Amino acid sequence: ALAQSLPPEAGHLIAAQIPRPHPLTAREFVDALSTQIPDSTSATARWDVSSVLTAISTTIGPAVTDQVLSQLPRGYALLFGRAELAAAMA
Repeated sequence: ALAQSLPPEAGHLIAAQIPRPHPLTAREFVDALSTQIPDSTSATARWDVSSVLTAISTTIGPAVTDQVLSQLPRGYALLFGRAELAAAMA
C-alpha cells in the first residue's frame, strides 16, 4: 500500500527493498542514515528523516500511515510527525 501510494519512482524503490530480519529501532534507523548524509549529526539526521517521513505521511494519508506504523517498532510515530502515546498502565 505504501509503494502504491507514492510516485512511481519512489514506489519502485520501496518495493525493491529486501526486508531486514530484525527491524531497526527508530534511533538505529536515524543513526544508520546519519552515516550516509554528508556532514550529518544524529540531530540533523533526525530532522532530515522527520521532514521526509512527515511529507510522505501527508502524501499517503492517515490510513496508510497507520498501517506502516503498525509494522514498525515503537518510536517511529514521532518521525512521521505524530505523537506516540503510551497506553496507560492499570
